[in-house]
Amino acid sequence: MNGYLKSFFKQFLFWLLLFQSGRLIFLVYHVNKLHAASSSELLGAFYYAVPLDISAACYLSFIPWILITTQLFSSHTIISKALRIYFLLMTGLVCTILVSELEIYTQWGTKLSVKIFPYLTQPTEMVKSLSGLLFTMLLILATLYIFGTYTVYKRFVHEEPEIKKDRSLLLYLLALLIPVFLIIGLRGGIQQIPINQSAAYYCTKDVLNCAAVNPSWNLIQSIDQNSKMMNTNPFISMSMLEAKALRDSLYFIEKDTSIQVLRIKKPNIVLLILEGFSADNLTTLGGYKDAAPNLDSLCKKGLLFSNCYSSGDRSEQGMAAIFSGFPAQPTTSILRQPDKFIKLPALTSSLKKAGYSTSFYFGGQLSYGNIKAFMIYNGIDQIVELDQFADQSKEGKLGIHDEVVLKRQLTGLQNTPQPFFSTLFTLSTHTPYDIPTAHKSISWAGENEGYINGVMYSDSCIGAYFNEAKKQAWYKNTVFVIVADHSHANPRNNDFYSPAHRKIPLLFFGPALDDAYAGKQITHTLSQVDLPATLLNQLGLDNKAYRWSKNALNPYSKEFAFNAYLDGSTGLILNDSNYYAYNKTMNLYHLDHFTDTSRRAKTIKTGSAYIQTLIQQYLEY
Repeated sequence: MNGYLKSFFKQFLFWLLLFQSGRLIFLVYHVNKLHAASSSELLGAFYYAVPLDISAACYLSFIPWILITTQLFSSHTIISKALRIYFLLMTGLVCTILVSELEIYTQWGTKLSVKIFPYLTQPTEMVKSLSGLLFTMLLILATLYIFGTYTVYKRFVHEEPEIKKDRSLLLYLLALLIPVFLIIGLRGGIQQIPINQSAAYYCTKDVLNCAAVNPSWNLIQSIDQNSKMMNTNPFISMSMLEAKALRDSLYFIEKDTSIQVLRIKKPNIVLLILEGFSADNLTTLGGYKDAAPNLDSLCKKGLLFSNCYSSGDRSEQGMAAIFSGFPAQPTTSILRQPDKFIKLPALTSSLKKAGYSTSFYFGGQLSYGNIKAFMIYNGIDQIVELDQFADQSKEGKLGIHDEVVLKRQLTGLQNTPQPFFSTLFTLSTHTPYDIPTAHKSISWAGENEGYINGVMYSDSCIGAYFNEAKKQAWYKNTVFVIVADHSHANPRNNDFYSPAHRKIPLLFFGPALDDAYAGKQITHTLSQVDLPATLLNQLGLDNKAYRWSKNALNPYSKEFAFNAYLDGSTGLILNDSNYYAYNKTMNLYHLDHFTDTSRRAKTIKTGSAYIQTLIQQYLEY
């Protein structure tokens, strides 16, 4: 048994050491970018890399487990030879990825990703882009690296089988348990959210975060996320010139003007993002009575955008829309890919440049959907998440209950320099809705009972939150922006592709709002994507980088909201009477509803142009 364990774990350790050696080479290669890094930050690249390294090593260890376990029953030399061949091939692949990324990061400023594949079809052009000396040096380095690591494997790691006839039951049981541990390791633990790149993001220096992210793991993740769009735009239906013209027509405004609804030029901004919160939860928006009375009360005192729709149906898609004004993509999400999300603008970085301090509060793990990596890249000053809450007695399956998180933000803002931009992301309306028992009070919602109870609980926490917020010194200079990351199925059973299902709240509320707009509604159709341009315009800040976001407070802005679905479908909503949802792959209209039939053909063609140009932009990032 000792020999079996020794053989397996030596090979597992081999991968971990190989990854760390590659990380050291990466940092040495980019030493000119490390002049401002402290020694603790440099060491952090090796420390924070371990979870993703373990995940990658677990993936690479499945075949060795099969072969080593087979050696329990057979001493045939072909098994030992197969193990050596496997390690030669995988060592060659891993080392090649490590060395390739050295200059990729120099040229592109990103890690190696799926973007490399089109260049592999033209290797001569790729070689020409490097100087002859540099190419030769990298080729020599890759060759020596592969040869050196494989030599280490053969000399110190590989063991010839020693088959014994008296195998114990414990040994066979152990052999069966190893893949269980490998599965746990590759997903980063037994928590509900599998590991992603956020686990390795730990500082504001991009080169160190990139060093900490395992290159092989990152490349496979990039391939997986782009499997349906491997650098080929599947939504092309017209010339790109025509598509861009149609897309631009949606953003054309006759007059660049805006309604000014804030009375303070540079207010504090508190952004409350409601997890999976449907407009049907609010009486003010035609929803249930008394499901969210506190939010309903705020809607009657603030400026409510009564026809706002979510761009996607996942939290990470909502974050890209809310912070970057970038629409959701069907089948994937840009926030899951660091090489792409670094090309996006972000409210956090725009407001930091304007002198705002920034923070993000969440009771769960912001590694979900790679949100944490996105926030860290954009220079957020403070992130408070699950492991920073001392009172774990208020923890549910996904994280800390809303009441505790909301109180924590109020406490934190007392010492935060003004003006500040602070975000809080609620949790209690996400499955499994394990809210405090005392708040489970309704039974009329059928299979959606848990969700509605979560809505009522979260709403009660928000009511208590505002009662306390009004007592804070900073409150009088603050505007609260309340929006959902996406909608949610509810007892009304709206068609999944309908505007009613995608409708969400968007509210401006607080003392910084001009009294003339308290209790008013903006009825134009818009999307959460339009929040960045709208908010920055109110602050007098440049919003040109947010090219997919329109100022919803400009009376000349076009009315529309784009929707994307993870099944590959897309749609365009002009209003609640004119909309469609279409799956191009199946050539199927889920919905095709136009009371004004004269608008149908142009709307559908414009929607096709929109998704074509959006995916083209996504691929070019």
